[in-house]
Amino acid sequence: MREIKFRAWNIKSKYMDDDFYIHSDGRGCFFDSEETYNTPNIEIDSYDNLIVMQYIGLKDMNDKEIYEDDIIRKNTRKYKIVFFDGSFRAIDEYGTHIICTKEFTDQIEVIGNIHENP
Repeated sequence: MREIKFRAWNIKSKYMDDDFYIHSDGRGCFFDSEETYNTPNIEIDSYDNLIVMQYIGLKDMNDKEIYEDDIIRKNTRKYKIVFFDGSFRAIDEYGTHIICTKEFTDQIEVIGNIHENP
């Protein structure tokens, strides 16, 4: 069984967060941290400022969770994690795709993500 988790990059504020919610229409929103939430008029940060990334269900060789848009390193090569053609894959600068499996992730290290350190 795979654990389903998400994180989100706040484009406007430039930070990664896992404290957000997803509307029934699939759009994600952050709560505005400057507002109080005991009123019916809750202010939320626009979904236009939010990039949602899914946990791929695997960890790297250092036991760090791997998410979409992460940058990983295997030996001297770097890859970006993407969801493509029904599966999570690592894609390198030449367009080579590798399906993410437990055997593959035992040999890689997460070194960042495309939002915080492209």
